[in-house]
Amino acid sequence: MIIATSINAQNNIDNEVIDIPETYPKTISEMLITTHNHLIGFALIFFAIGLIFYFNSIITGFWKIFLMIEPLVSTIVTFASIWGMRYIAQEFVYLAAVSSALIYLSFFIMSVIIFYELIFKKNKSKNE
Repeated sequence: MIIATSINAQNNIDNEVIDIPETYPKTISEMLITTHNHLIGFALIFFAIGLIFYFNSIITGFWKIFLMIEPLVSTIVTFASIWGMRYIAQEFVYLAAVSSALIYLSFFIMSVIIFYELIFKKNKSKNE
């Protein structure tokens, strides 16, 4: 998967290694449109989740702030590494993989905590 991502970004396709249809490298305008659309979408999603997560009572202090800010940093690193894969070197694929994993890990942690508090903590307060 990682090899296919970097090969597809640079358009260095060896049809013997990966059997995918021939593609062409994205132009700068296509890269800008893709980056813009994803950044706006990610910003809205993580703003909404971060706003809800801000009011949780399970995680406080440093970790709460870290989990709210980390998706922004990882999103910037992910798209910078995608541009790096396209225009600098295919090794940026590893940075993209790590930062993408951090985005989804923070999304998962915040979502689980939100739903846990919504479902279980609400029921505990009703029973008391």
